[in-house]
Amino acid sequence: MHLMTRNSDVPIGAEKDINSRERLLVEAMDAQGNYVLWYFTSLTKSAEDAEELASSLWVYVHEKFPLHAFQHIGFLRRKGYQLFVDAYRKKSLRSFLKTTDDPPDVAVLPNPPEPCSAEEERAMEARF
Repeated sequence: MHLMTRNSDVPIGAEKDINSRERLLVEAMDAQGNYVLWYFTSLTKSAEDAEELASSLWVYVHEKFPLHAFQHIGFLRRKGYQLFVDAYRKKSLRSFLKTTDDPPDVAVLPNPPEPCSAEEERAMEARF
């Protein structure tokens, strides 16, 4: 059973773990941040996109990486490349899609003619 803090979903015993995660994240950003930013800039050729991807990477590292992998450059590069590919696919896929407030009017197809009498019904059945 975990005791919960008053205004959060974090168990009391996990607060120390969260503080250590944040401390290790800051250390990893200090140690590897310049390299990560250079890596993304070399992939994207855009400083703005590189900064956006770098922030996405650090958020992912904080939330998902095990503590021992925060400064592991291989893990950072692999996850960074995956984020780059995801962003590139999203950008290239969404570039040709356009959203509109009003959908276009679709022409309503007329109903095929229905037989009205027994004679027309026999003629229609004969066609099939």
